[in-house]
Amino acid sequence: MILTRPYKVEDWFAVDDPIEPFASVAQDGLIEATTRGIGGSVMEDGKVMACGGVAFLTDTTGVAWMRMSRLCKGKPFRWARSIKVAFKLALETLDDMDIYTYIIDGFCAGDRIARSCGLKMTDEYEEHNGNRYYKYVVK
Repeated sequence: MILTRPYKVEDWFAVDDPIEPFASVAQDGLIEATTRGIGGSVMEDGKVMACGGVAFLTDTTGVAWMRMSRLCKGKPFRWARSIKVAFKLALETLDDMDIYTYIIDGFCAGDRIARSCGLKMTDEYEEHNGNRYYKYVVK
């Protein structure tokens, strides 16, 4: 059974086998930023499987972030549906906020999840350690 709870910083570290992060860990202070906003964690059989949320950068701007266990690949539709529902709730709560995230180029699963949550890829990108991260925004 899947259980949700409010996000705790320890949950970030409890996901010890992460898939490529939804928001680039390259962003300075990302873990600290996860505490400035809204977030939730999803557990199965007492193990944190994923956590995510929207970190508030300003009163009107937020960055979506997520950390997900590789174990979620075993039940991709179940976890994608859970993410989509949680993100939809966040958007309803933050309807006046501009929300964006970055996804590494070529990360097809991240692209599919972002698009299913209503994020659209832009032409903007950031480079870090030889990788290109494309910006996705809520329109």
